[in-house]
Amino acid sequence: MTSTSTDDDNTNAIARSRRAALAREMHWVTFSSVAEWLDTCIPGGDVRDTIAASLISFDIVGEGEHEMYWYCQCFNDILRLFQNEEFLMQITTEHPDTTASKLGTVEADDKNAAMWPDLAMYNKTAQIEKLYKAPIRKSKRGAAENEANAKAGKEAIAEGPAAHVANTVWAHAEFMVHAEHNPDFTPFSFDPGEEEGCDAFSEAADREDARGQLIAYARELCARQHRRYVYLISVYRDFARFIRVDRTAALLSAPFNYVHDPTQFATFIYRYINATPEERGHDPTVTRATKKECQLFSDAIAKHSTGSHLYTGL
Repeated sequence: MTSTSTDDDNTNAIARSRRAALAREMHWVTFSSVAEWLDTCIPGGDVRDTIAASLISFDIVGEGEHEMYWYCQCFNDILRLFQNEEFLMQITTEHPDTTASKLGTVEADDKNAAMWPDLAMYNKTAQIEKLYKAPIRKSKRGAAENEANAKAGKEAIAEGPAAHVANTVWAHAEFMVHAEHNPDFTPFSFDPGEEEGCDAFSEAADREDARGQLIAYARELCARQHRRYVYLISVYRDFARFIRVDRTAALLSAPFNYVHDPTQFATFIYRYINATPEERGHDPTVTRATKKECQLFSDAIAKHSTGSHLYTGL
């Protein structure tokens, strides 16, 4: 074994250890029904019967990473059904935010930390679109897989329609979607008919790691934005669970089958796009700094040496 592979193994072990700690530290609250979660975590109107009757059924084709394109399309189909022009779901898997480690939210030696969610919903304003549609950054893992496939005479990993592929930009993402196809790596139980017991929060290392990854996403969103809480969606094949994470707990919905009945998915999206920024979790008490305040901040930094604790804190 080379020193490089040994270093990578050590880094992966450190990353998993940190995610496991996040999963254990979080206080999880499970709701017995999806309706109860929706009314508690994102109250609002219901989807009209006429709209519900015309909902586009989710049709998941393929497995693994290729599912992301179908998930993305279904989310955007629902947004179009509501005639929404403000938001757009994008595929961000394997396209990391390269500034994540620079803010200290991901440790410098945690280079393999999974900081690119599978899907992210963004605002479609030109200013924000310019950021997530910048030249697409491919992760080292994705580039290595494509190189290996090329050597084996296989096709490169499909990127899907260019219009749906984007960079992860934590500072502007509204909420994230995590999708998993392998039951051994799901963060929770996803069987609606199964009673919530020990298996719902299995202590198996891979499943605990998946829960930690979800919390890492929420932590990064809160570190990059002024948020009181954030939303996540965890998907396993035909099933999903909603999550709202704040600084005290993670509120988890009951699992549901969105393929047989996409109404609950549509209800969440409908309420989200019709909510105010504050109702989506944004902190309304924070305002953008003026040019004068920015200059005062820069001057304060310049007065201290780069190695000081105060400089690091600023």
